Amino acid sequence: MPIDDRGRIVCVTHNDRPMEKQPIFHFLTQAERGPDGGLKVLNSSGMPLHTFVCMTCGYVENYAVVATRELNTKQLYVRCKNENCGREFLSPIQMDEETFRTSELKINQYGCYFCRQTSTYDKEDHFFR
Repeated sequence: MPIDDRGRIVCVTHNDRPMEKQPIFHFLTQAERGPDGGLKVLNSSGMPLHTFVCMTCGYVENYAVVATRELNTKQLYVRCKNENCGREFLSPIQMDEETFRTSELKINQYGCYFCRQTSTYDKEDHFFR
């Protein structure tokens, strides 16, 4: 995993550009040899992964997700305001629900992970999932 002097994960080819962490987890399923010598995929066993992508060349790196708070707490999401996208993505601003209730989130600009459109998001645009 190449990390630059600012602590960012960067592409092995484009080491001046940070790789983008994908907003969802991926899963590497476990497999074992069956009695016939074939491969038996165990869909209910495996490892959750963080996926990082270089948006210039498409290079992908996956890292195992260790048991952290990220897996067992709710996270803040927003829905893309591009009418051709509309997908949910993780808000770059994260906090617990109690802090959220008392916070003011105004005029925050985020870029959608999927369509790349930047839009302005206020508190009412955020939700926990």
